[in-house]
Amino acid sequence: MRATWLIAAAVLAAGCSPSSTPPPAAPTGSAEAVTSTTACFMGVPDDEGAGPVHVPAGIIYRISRVSTAEYADYLRAKSDKKVTEEMRCGRFQYYAVSSYLDVSFPNPGPGGASSGMFIVTDRHKAEIPPGE
Repeated sequence: MRATWLIAAAVLAAGCSPSSTPPPAAPTGSAEAVTSTTACFMGVPDDEGAGPVHVPAGIIYRISRVSTAEYADYLRAKSDKKVTEEMRCGRFQYYAVSSYLDVSFPNPGPGGASSGMFIVTDRHKAEIPPGE
């Protein structure tokens, strides 16, 4: 299980900088400015998704492209405790909502897994209204 989380962390820590050395990931809730030409939230450029990434324990991760949302949608997701990751960057509030799905496979074959977990993370960006 430890190897699973290490692989997942490595996938999510993929750099977004156009340079050969990616910048360190900003901590959750950081107001740190994004220095690359493509904004980066959760270690993946806004205009790209990541995944599906399969790790040996039968967990498959997928991270969506960043979609535009209303600030009210962010506040609603936050109050419903659905926000799994967030970052404030300039005039924008980035946030992610993850869905977990356990799926059974009908014919896994010899040595195959009979089930797997899919984690889908939808990323959003909402413009922060003046005065917030």
